[in-house]
Amino acid sequence: MQDGCGCQMKCEKKFKGNKELIYMHILNTRELEKSDKDMYIMEALVESSDKENTKSGKKRMRSSMTYNFMYLDHKICKRTFMMVFDIGKHSLQNILRHVSSKSSRKLGQKAKKCSNI
Repeated sequence: MQDGCGCQMKCEKKFKGNKELIYMHILNTRELEKSDKDMYIMEALVESSDKENTKSGKKRMRSSMTYNFMYLDHKICKRTFMMVFDIGKHSLQNILRHVSSKSSRKLGQKAKKCSNI
């Protein structure tokens, strides 16, 4: 975090006075079990609602979901998110794949009535 992430969002400036808090967050995240850590990370992902409509005002159909990475109610870049939540690139990809597959399954399911009633 000292060098900064180098992104356009200037993540290092958002947490300038909270470096101790970020360090403690990293240590606390490392203490979590894998399943608890994954659930915690899934809660920190916010589904992006940017660009829901096209320029002509029609609804945009997306084949994949996009997410905003959040920490302390600030939108941060993927690199900073991975550092703050102490997660690697492939683990984050697996979590994003899991979350997007769960949300797409919910969209495709229809309510079924019980056949034994």
